[in-house]
Parts: sequence; C-alpha cells; structure tokens
Amino acid sequence: MKRMIGGLLLLGLAMVPLSVTAAPQIWAEETEASFGVVIEGESVELTFTLENRGDEVLTIDNIHTGCGCTVARLDSEALAPGESTLLKLTFRTKGYGGQVVSRAIRVYSDDPETPELVLFIKGTVEEDPLCQVEPSDFMARYYVLIDLREPAEYAKGHLIGATNIPLPELASWIEYLPPRVSIMLYDADGSTVYSALEQLIVSGIEEACGLAGGLSRWVESYGTSMVVSFKLLPGEL
Repeated sequence: MKRMIGGLLLLGLAMVPLSVTAAPQIWAEETEASFGVVIEGESVELTFTLENRGDEVLTIDNIHTGCGCTVARLDSEALAPGESTLLKLTFRTKGYGGQVVSRAIRVYSDDPETPELVLFIKGTVEEDPLCQVEPSDFMARYYVLIDLREPAEYAKGHLIGATNIPLPELASWIEYLPPRVSIMLYDADGSTVYSALEQLIVSGIEEACGLAGGLSRWVESYGTSMVVSFKLLPGEL
C-alpha cells in the first residue's frame, strides 16, 4: 500500500509544471500585404496589425524598412497582453517603374521566441510615360528665384523662372513671400544681395540665399545657359 501511495504521489508531482515563465509574444494578423499595380510616382499606403499574445508587456524596439523609399509609423510601441497596434507603411514608387517589388519589413521586439518578425509588401510598379511628382516631393524642392535688378536690366536677360523684384521694392513684397520655402536672390554682381538677405532675415524669412557673384558670375561659368530675355519670347523675334 505504501508503495502504491508513493507511486501516485510521484505521478502527481510529475504532472505539475515545475515553473511557468511569463513572456511577451508578437503576432501579426497578416505577414504580407499587396498594393497591386500602380503607376510609378504614386505613394502607396499599407497597414499591418500587430498584437501581443503573450502574458507580459511587449516592447517593439525598432522597425527596419531597408530603404528611404518606405516610411514606417507605429501607433504604439508598448502593448499590454491582448493589445494590438497598427503599423502603417508608406512606399514611394519613384524609381521602381517596370519592376515587381517585394520588400521585407523587419520588426524587432523583446519577444524571446520571435525577436525579429519579418513582414513583406509586394506589388507591381508600371512605368509612367509622363513624369509625375508627388506634391510633397515637389514642395520639398520648390524655391522662389528673385532678380533684384531694375526692370530694364531684367528685360535684357535673366535666369529662367526668376521674378523681378527690384531691391527698393523688396520690403513691400516680403509679406507675400512664403516663410518656409527656399528663396534664391541674385543681382548683377552680388553687391546688393547682402542688403536683401538682411531684410528677409529680420522679417522672419530664414530660408534665403544669395547667388554669389550675381548674374555676371553665372554667365562667366555657364554662358547664356538658363538665361532668357523678353526679346527671345515667341512673337518678338
């Protein structure tokens, strides 16, 4: 009888776990997202749902997209057990025309079993016969070119795209100039640019630069490239 009871006790002890270790567990509802077929130049938005299926707080340490063409935004980096969050991705297709794209998105967390979760975005980018640029990309490169010379000199020749605002009139134009857009100023030889820059900076427009040496140095360096005059406009030949 004692031997039987002892055996039962040993069997019971064997059925009881010696220890239970709590840990976070990352889980993705889907590990692959497709953006289908798009035209080069478009930006596509994709979303993954990440969840903590463990019994400890999950911390997402880093998200590696592999290139600057993909931007990742995470709603929350710390998830309590049972909580979920959205991983939002923006993929810029410029430069991928004519390609079938497959990019790996690596999510690093403190999940001991899956410290690196790999997600994939896929799709086809067709070449655009006509170049198109996203407004945000265009805005990032946009600048205002101002010719500070008198109208008669401006008419003889000026850089393509330049707006003529003679230096004495610049102060009255400042309120119309965008404060967060790059502004490039030039004159005949660079002698009046500093005065113009000081006016802009005092008025709160800091994204302004002057063309060193003015239009004369431009012509010395590049000839009449990018220089036009009213006499060259259609109908005035």
